[in-house]
Amino acid sequence: MSFLATMFKLTASRNDRRRDAAIALPEGVKEYRDISYGPYDRWNLLDVYCPEDTQEPLPTIVSVHGGGYVYGNKEIYRRYGMDMARRGFAFVNFNYRLAPKWRFPTPLYETNRVMQWLCANAKQYHMDPTRIILVGDSAGAQIASQYAAIEALREGDRDIAHMREEYDRRRRYLVDGLRAMGLECFEPKGAFYVFPSIQSTGLSSEEFCEKLLFSKKVAVVPGTAFGDSGEGFIRASYCYSVEHLKEALKRIEELENNMTLDGDTIDEIDNNEKSNDDKYSKKKTKKESVKKKLKQTCRGDHRSSAFICGMRSLRTAEDVGPYKV
Repeated sequence: MSFLATMFKLTASRNDRRRDAAIALPEGVKEYRDISYGPYDRWNLLDVYCPEDTQEPLPTIVSVHGGGYVYGNKEIYRRYGMDMARRGFAFVNFNYRLAPKWRFPTPLYETNRVMQWLCANAKQYHMDPTRIILVGDSAGAQIASQYAAIEALREGDRDIAHMREEYDRRRRYLVDGLRAMGLECFEPKGAFYVFPSIQSTGLSSEEFCEKLLFSKKVAVVPGTAFGDSGEGFIRASYCYSVEHLKEALKRIEELENNMTLDGDTIDEIDNNEKSNDDKYSKKKTKKESVKKKLKQTCRGDHRSSAFICGMRSLRTAEDVGPYKV
């Protein structure tokens, strides 16, 4: 082992021991220690953490430790594992054989053994093998990424086919919905964006987007963000669920039906009549500030072009998914 690798191991181990000196199992977390998952004694041991009273299979985090391939073990990630278990996950933390004695791709073989062990013992330790999150730190991140890449190359075609069909379904749903409310829309042949015409509303692209955002909490991008020839169009994404698309279409139609000949909405007219000059002035100033930021965002970063139902009731934990780490 090189001098630099030796110094790294000494320094890292001293700092890790100092950090974890007072570590204790938190209340409500159960720990299973030193479970063997392979033939290499101390190198093939793992720990499992999970909520103490759980009876159901949980989304499961498998953590690959870092350490430059020459240092590290499951002990230095105990605190992380306990915290994730406290938050409702099952957590698997394991040792693997290190360099220079064992060379690459040994860590990948060990990771695969852990996955096989997990599938065989999922029920006993309340793990859900259909919801696995593979994470890694430093060298562990590289190991996790390579393992995931191998799995994707072997099994990913089914997922690609599934998502291709899903995007096609969403595309047809959104295009048909826009056409049904009288907005002309070319059916795209790729990507996941549509570019419908809103010229029939009598509004400019930016006016339509602003009214939709402020009154219906749906964000789309004005066509002018992509050049002057985009005037009279908007861009919307269909990378969201059909449920979100359905709600967004409903709100777009509500806005269109609520539109008066001069471009204002009935709601806006009623609100303005009820507001005194001072309140209206403050509201207008605030609105102009938001409009300025929206315009800068749309023109400065096309990646922000999302088709979002912005009401909080539509962004619940179930919508987002509670398993993102």
